[in-house]
Amino acid sequence: MRKTSTRIRLSLIIFAISIGIWLLHGRLFEPEILTVNSARADVIDGDSFRTADSEFRIYGIDAPEYRQQCQDDEGRNWDCGKFSRSGLESLLGIENHACEVRARDKYQRAIVTCTSPAGADLGAELVLRGLALSADSFDAPIYATEERYAERTKRGIWKGSFVNPKIWRGENRR
Repeated sequence: MRKTSTRIRLSLIIFAISIGIWLLHGRLFEPEILTVNSARADVIDGDSFRTADSEFRIYGIDAPEYRQQCQDDEGRNWDCGKFSRSGLESLLGIENHACEVRARDKYQRAIVTCTSPAGADLGAELVLRGLALSADSFDAPIYATEERYAERTKRGIWKGSFVNPKIWRGENRR
């Protein structure tokens, strides 16, 4: 009987410590939220931008590179990388966005999820407009629904053919 009582107490103590650590972690390690002032953000390409002190990449998307070209439905080349960059500039220029830092990449860029004051997800909007592809997370596209819609309605890069930006980067090293 005494061993059972001791085990129960020990289990309760471990449980209480675990809850305490979980609560403390939530207070000590709150997500880093940055406000991106649209007037001070310089867009690099369709999925990244910088401010005076930081560089950002939007989580969950992959946009055509600035120099990348795509083909329209008649096979003519068009500057889809520049088009994608202009689209991000336009969306960032409308209003300030709150950006939550999710991680840092190998270049120390902040990987961010950005939302408008109305709650619109910037990455989802870029994919929906055909300005970017949904990136994969553990083999599941993050913005799969938005990407299917853009493809079905032939928006942006889906109006013709293109090389996946990841493949294009591999074939067009600077």
